[in-house]
Amino acid sequence: MKQLNLVYLSVLLVLSHCISFAKYNLPETKLTENANAEKKIILLTYSQAATVGDRERKVADESDRKQSEDRFVRALQSHPRVLSVVTDPQSKYDLKLDIQLESQVSLYSSTLGMILTGISYLTLTSLPMDVEQDSTITFQFANEKSKSQTILVRQVHFRTWIGILTIPLMPFYGLNGTTEKTFLNVSHSALNEAIEKQPKLF
Repeated sequence: MKQLNLVYLSVLLVLSHCISFAKYNLPETKLTENANAEKKIILLTYSQAATVGDRERKVADESDRKQSEDRFVRALQSHPRVLSVVTDPQSKYDLKLDIQLESQVSLYSSTLGMILTGISYLTLTSLPMDVEQDSTITFQFANEKSKSQTILVRQVHFRTWIGILTIPLMPFYGLNGTTEKTFLNVSHSALNEAIEKQPKLF
């Protein structure tokens, strides 16, 4: 039954309308403006895994991993101290960055939630259902030349509502838009903090 629910949920996320909200607290960071600062090329490695309910941890398939990796590439490349981001180890780079995203996904957290989810299934999401996801994003920076490194962690809580009634809000809180904005904010926050803590990284 749980496997069927997971498959059904995956289909709904792809085919149905949904909106998503993200909640996170980022440390205050201030990037010092330096017109002469050299922009760096980052070599990015990225991995992603999730645990749904009480099921075993599952590593994301390549298409999902690549989609998230591309989002992080866009986020990092928009930072003022980054020249470009590469994913090929054979490419020229100045700085290594390994990002790991681990998520715990909850379909429902109470009996009432289970009942409402069941009703949502039966009504083909005419009654919206929600999915909660707690994600831990680990940024590990390393500069081989200066032999400096640092590890930073960001916590993000996503709440996604799936259903027909979410259509009017999709232009403002669509799943893709929320995820893009979240990855941008947490990536810039991590980069700024890394520059503050380990100037030799850059």
